[in-house]
Amino acid sequence: METYCGRGIYGPTLSKIQTMKQKVALYGISLMIMTSLHHAYGAWLYGTPWRLHMLAFSLPVIILNWIYVKQTRYSKALYYLFCTANLVLSIWFIGLYEGVYNHLFKNLLFFAGVNGQTMASLFPPPMYEMPNDFLFELTGVLQALLVIPLGYYFIVMVASQRMRRQNGH
Repeated sequence: METYCGRGIYGPTLSKIQTMKQKVALYGISLMIMTSLHHAYGAWLYGTPWRLHMLAFSLPVIILNWIYVKQTRYSKALYYLFCTANLVLSIWFIGLYEGVYNHLFKNLLFFAGVNGQTMASLFPPPMYEMPNDFLFELTGVLQALLVIPLGYYFIVMVASQRMRRQNGH
């Protein structure tokens, strides 16, 4: 079948979709490793062992992503689990909420000089710490940066898979 930029006559080729799945898994694993390190460091740094609860989410997603790209036969159930875990846990919960809101947005406001009362209302203690440790904030902001390629490849993967199904493949 002739292809042009990964698209065949009937839509995206299987190899393009497989590449997108691998990239989603790679960025999903990277994001969850970063959040694991970030929360373990935060638990130690701030004496808040409750932060370690995040490992109960991140480790299964890391394992699921690894299993998904290593599978040799297609499983519709595993595909939907892979998509759900990455969309809900990796993209929405960790990338957007934890990375963008909890760290990127908080740091931008803090360093822009927003008053303490407003910061405390948006980021109430003890759940949130105002920026006071470079490594903790860096790993938090990196979560926001990793969600960008993860979200992009996730959208391309789902759209490609959907287009292929609509074309009867």
